[in-house]
Amino acid sequence: IFTVKPYSESFFYKHGAKKVLLVERSHSCNLLNKVNFKDFKYDVVFIGRYEKQRADDILYLTSNGVCVNIWGSGWNSVKSNKNLIIHGKPVWGGDYIDTVLSSKIVLNFLRKINNDVTTGRTFEIPALGGFMLSEFTIEQRDIFHEGVHACYFGSKVELLDKVRYYLKNDKKRENIAKGAKNKALSKEFCHESVISCVLDNL
Repeated sequence: IFTVKPYSESFFYKHGAKKVLLVERSHSCNLLNKVNFKDFKYDVVFIGRYEKQRADDILYLTSNGVCVNIWGSGWNSVKSNKNLIIHGKPVWGGDYIDTVLSSKIVLNFLRKINNDVTTGRTFEIPALGGFMLSEFTIEQRDIFHEGVHACYFGSKVELLDKVRYYLKNDKKRENIAKGAKNKALSKEFCHESVISCVLDNL
């Protein structure tokens, strides 16, 4: 069994698996190398489903004057206001790429119900050249280093402080985004590398 979720290894062994191998999430490096930067239209965005803790953190930002745009399902219980623009639908494919590239800061939250320590966005945002501000986990930090490839927060206050700082410091933010793309498009995160690892362990 191959899995991208570290916590699931023990689950599979407990239920009779003979061998479980943890692999990294991957993406098409050839395709993403062709993605070009777009002009910024948004300060802060989040792309993903509603969860209460996510909403609480985002509402803390908006109540402190930060404008946040949200795409994703389940947000109909939260009302838009001048600082909170809820688009009421997910974005996929080219629209997803355009949204990330048109945003100064892209938030990344992890699903608590899944015990996630990384998510697809952990790799997608950097690979596209977006600036990722994510909930902190050791696993993410060990891949995308703080202040080099991404930035992290562990509280609402830290989230707000870093949003304000990086909205004011364009050069630092853009350098981190460039470093993130270089890291994310390195060979180890390309489909070919992960497929090769899987085939070698069959």
